Amino acid sequence: MKSSDDPLAKEREELLDKQIQVAVDNREVGKWLLAAIFTIGFYSSCFGFYRWYRKVQPIHDDILSLQKEKLELEIKTLNKSHQRTAFSRRSV
Repeated sequence: MKSSDDPLAKEREELLDKQIQVAVDNREVGKWLLAAIFTIGFYSSCFGFYRWYRKVQPIHDDILSLQKEKLELEIKTLNKSHQRTAFSRRSV
């Protein structure tokens, strides 16, 4: 029997063609799936940054300004308590 007349060879060839077609289709689906995952990740990152910028950052800025004021007041009180008098020693 010739290989072209062999029914198994035809089935194998059809199976290989089908596998090639499935591989090509899977590649296309994979591209779209990765694009969708990337898009969802990008927009999630943008949304998270927006929420952080609008909700968390103002609170953080307030805390920093209060800490700065506190430190300035502490420095003023320390400077007042360490002011030189006529009886204080000079440091060498």
